[in-house]
Amino acid sequence: MKFTVNSNELSTLLQNVGRLVPASNVSMPALANYLFEVTPERISVTGGDTMMRSTGVIAPLECDGDMHFLIAPTPLLDYIKSLPVQPLTLEMQTTEEGARFIHLIHSTGYLDIPIGDAELYVSRESPEDSEGAAMMSMNSSSLLSGISAVLPAAYPDTSREQLHGVHFVMLSDRLELCATDNVQLVRYIDYDARIVEKEGEVAQASLRDPSFTLPIKVSSFLQSILPNFANEEALVIFNNKQVEVRFGTYNVVSQVSVLDFPNYNGLLPDAMTYMIEIDGQVLQRATTRVNYLSNIVGLGADSSLLCITFEEHAMVMKGGFYAQGANTPGVDVEERIPVDYPEQMEGMQITFKTNTFIKFLKAFNAESLQLHITNATQPIMITPTKVADQTDLRGITAPVRI
Repeated sequence: MKFTVNSNELSTLLQNVGRLVPASNVSMPALANYLFEVTPERISVTGGDTMMRSTGVIAPLECDGDMHFLIAPTPLLDYIKSLPVQPLTLEMQTTEEGARFIHLIHSTGYLDIPIGDAELYVSRESPEDSEGAAMMSMNSSSLLSGISAVLPAAYPDTSREQLHGVHFVMLSDRLELCATDNVQLVRYIDYDARIVEKEGEVAQASLRDPSFTLPIKVSSFLQSILPNFANEEALVIFNNKQVEVRFGTYNVVSQVSVLDFPNYNGLLPDAMTYMIEIDGQVLQRATTRVNYLSNIVGLGADSSLLCITFEEHAMVMKGGFYAQGANTPGVDVEERIPVDYPEQMEGMQITFKTNTFIKFLKAFNAESLQLHITNATQPIMITPTKVADQTDLRGITAPVRI
């Protein structure tokens, strides 16, 4: 049996799915492979581990029957990537000893690769197949914007699994995404997202409000692949144990955390005492230059502090390294950004860890930002001056005391 496929389509599919294929899996070696499921109508490739996996589908040019097999990413992916765009024929053959392999034929040669038994691959049901599953429809570009905005604020390790990723709350009239590492918190709302029934009809508002935290690894995978499916429909399906995200010709299934997440809406104020408007790109570049200091002097990033002072109609940003409240001599840097601010803020000084503040700013990829401030010791809030229709984005980060 054999099938023919465009090399560029197969290469893209293998690269996308391969991001979740583990390099090795001692307990379940089959998971270190691609799972191919081929029919005359479609070529489905799955990759992942016991926690998460992704499946993508392309159409064959020709196919003479059904095939199911496992095949290792190496050397298959790199070999196909090295070929010019052309039709490839993959034929399943068997040696005299009974071992199966794929005979891959291209315009100037061939490659033989051993394959494994597809039945060894651990199957996983779709959350949609379970009773009580909740489904939400949204624009894929909005989902990408939300994940990209909040993901930098996620807790970096798995010791607190409910914070280690992007928290989803599927409400009847909106989708809320949030992440926090207990120093910064960012929330994104899509008011166009809607809970739907399996048939595609809008569900009743009385439906419960499902919530879960999608792990950083899967969130990062979605962030990398969703740009290829701009402004298409995306579906998020959740069943209390796992979630499935569908978009284009791909789907991702992952286990999630359902542990209690902080009451983030209670932490985000509607307004603060003072508000200033600043060029977002200028602020990011200035903060990055201040952070260069840590590379120059070779000290730890965690000891690099960013001190912001409002003086003489400017936002003055100074960097340095602090030990027991004293600035290390001779390692200072300063950036000055002209801004308008209320006269009550003259002389106000707020200090942040530089790397934390840089990570926080990644949430706000906007030309103009609003900084909301109450005083030097309470968290500041940042919002874009303009946001996409039917969305809301805001975040808070806490200063440090020196």
